[in-house]
Amino acid sequence: MTLKSVAGCALAFALLGLSAAPAGPKAGSLADAAAPSAGPTYAIKLVRPVHVGDRYNYVADATLLQTMSAIVSGRERTLRPSNLSIHFEAVEHVLEVNANGEPSKVTYTVINCTRRDASAQKPFIEPGRVLTVTAGRWKSRIEIDDGQLSIADEILLRGVASVPNQKGVTMDDCFGSATPRAAGDTWPANGEAIAQFVSRQSVKVRKQDVSGTVKLKAARGADGTPHLLVTGSAKIEHWTPDATIIPKGAKFVSGTDEMKFTRLLPPDPSGPCLVESFSEKTLMKVTTDDATIGPDVLVDAKLLRTVGIRRTPVTADPVAAGE
Repeated sequence: MTLKSVAGCALAFALLGLSAAPAGPKAGSLADAAAPSAGPTYAIKLVRPVHVGDRYNYVADATLLQTMSAIVSGRERTLRPSNLSIHFEAVEHVLEVNANGEPSKVTYTVINCTRRDASAQKPFIEPGRVLTVTAGRWKSRIEIDDGQLSIADEILLRGVASVPNQKGVTMDDCFGSATPRAAGDTWPANGEAIAQFVSRQSVKVRKQDVSGTVKLKAARGADGTPHLLVTGSAKIEHWTPDATIIPKGAKFVSGTDEMKFTRLLPPDPSGPCLVESFSEKTLMKVTTDDATIGPDVLVDAKLLRTVGIRRTPVTADPVAAGE
């Protein structure tokens, strides 16, 4: 399994920006029965609107780790481990927004973009190049000025530069709450909404196979300023991953997927989300055509991906800001 194929994990990339179309089941239906919380309460809105023309200094770091192991002749054997990290700095410019105010088309003027594998760190996208990212139903489309990205490079870049898709389910549908919450409150994620989102052509996820929780961990930042720290997680049983992340030469048998996110939000629902992180762990049972293993031995394949994103609003002249 190559790292470029690892980067094709559609679920993880898409959940960094769930679509903002108004259709789909709404979150909060399971949580509204909870008893009122003591202390100040806050509206939990994960979808934060942006505006055409908004610019941000944008920094994203992603790490991809894939391991495979099997018990062969009574001993554990590790196969083809791989590790890749990407650092991406750019000026983000919002060109279009959807009905809920989420970006549907943006450009990234690259300041610094590198990739590191087991051998060395190398330049990936040259400074000054402009990436245009446009929402699609299943995934973002990425184009580069004065040239064309390979399919593998486009897949890889989606891990650090993506916009909400057009599928009709939002982060609020999946993890939001219709009930105001106090620091320390937890509530269940909406399994029906998550199942609807991760289902794709020919692969349908059942809501009974999805579980998850959300928590408002704190209502103030480390510096004492008001900020809502929201964390959430979801696990999918009987998960069939995208074919691009199944190891080369392997046959998929079964799998599960677990995702976690953190967002640091201002209490004002109209304020932007400037700091967020996401991780996803996909576990698979596969068989392999590796002659040293044998076709009947179950192999454990694990894919772990983490992404951290930080935005800073650009208030100065965009040229001076690096665009």
